[in-house]
Amino acid sequence: MKAMSTKSRERRSATLQKEESVVDWVKYETSLNEYQKQAYGTAVYPGQGTKAGIEYVLFGALGELGELANKYKKILRNEDNPYKHRELLMDEAMDGVWYILALLKELGYTFQEGADFNITKLAARKAANQLKEHK
Repeated sequence: MKAMSTKSRERRSATLQKEESVVDWVKYETSLNEYQKQAYGTAVYPGQGTKAGIEYVLFGALGELGELANKYKKILRNEDNPYKHRELLMDEAMDGVWYILALLKELGYTFQEGADFNITKLAARKAANQLKEHK
């Protein structure tokens, strides 16, 4: 699948602007927690709030990230420039993010709490000189 041309993006944008509810969804700038809340508002899956819910979103995340890897594999196979497919790859990556956010919610964490935990862990690794630069 080819990346969207500028003209296609402009047509898509014009279409979205005609639908206020979609525009509100697409154009908002928000905090990590607000994004999680908005994204989770679309969550309909079995076992929410149970072990089955954790399993569902975990395997959903793995499936979506597998789709991302498969799209990239096809770009490599076709010896194409991945930057020409940025939007396609971003779309697939964000499908995986949706499931990761649902997993965080299932585990009782907000996106912000997960991000803060991760940044603290990475900062500690950097302070301990455990991160190595690649050249």
